[in-house]
Amino acid sequence: LTFSNTKAATAICVHLLIERGMLELDAPLTRYWPEFGGEGRENITVRMCLNHTAGLPAIQPDVKDGGFADWDYMTGQLAQQTPFWEPGTQTGYHMFTFGWLLGELVRRVSGRSLGAFFAEEIAQPLGLDFHIGLSDDQHVRVSPIAFHKMKPGEEMSSFMKAILLDTQSMQARALLNLGNLNYNDPRAMRAEIGAAGGIGASRPASPNGSPPPPPDADADAPAIVGASRPLGPPNGSL
Repeated sequence: LTFSNTKAATAICVHLLIERGMLELDAPLTRYWPEFGGEGRENITVRMCLNHTAGLPAIQPDVKDGGFADWDYMTGQLAQQTPFWEPGTQTGYHMFTFGWLLGELVRRVSGRSLGAFFAEEIAQPLGLDFHIGLSDDQHVRVSPIAFHKMKPGEEMSSFMKAILLDTQSMQARALLNLGNLNYNDPRAMRAEIGAAGGIGASRPASPNGSPPPPPDADADAPAIVGASRPLGPPNGSL
């Protein structure tokens, strides 16, 4: 699980569509996503979503259980969220919303989901064993996430302290208001979480560029490994 490195894969998809003339960097999202407008969102551009200045780093209302796995629900929530600041005037890390905002643009202009577009246009041509949304038959290859345990005397980061002190803060909503996201849940592996859900092999493709064989074809096939890193508390080094 590559966490926020997934943002690079999502951004590549967007830039490929820009190169093809299907998206414009400084066009408002409403050109491609008409329902997105209102409450200042109509001023948000593609560039702002890429550079974390869009003002939508979090969803304020409580996300339903499993919301992270419901694409239409999450993008619908963002299309109603009042920006936390005037778009383009400040920078704030769009920890998870980056993937839904840009992934919805990919879906609307290409006619394919973010995961399908990445697979067909980038991963497969390059022989990459990397996925934004992993099919069920590949879940057996994924190592579970091992959560960090605080050691006696270990200092909690100021970021996590702020979250725990105010669970309604923008930071807390950005990190934790996702509908009970658990990366060891098959729904999370299956979901196309374009900001922090990419899953890839621990070893690269073979020298000839072809993807590694599936596990049932080769006992030594690479596992898709997890990470000894937490999603949220207790140390919050996301």
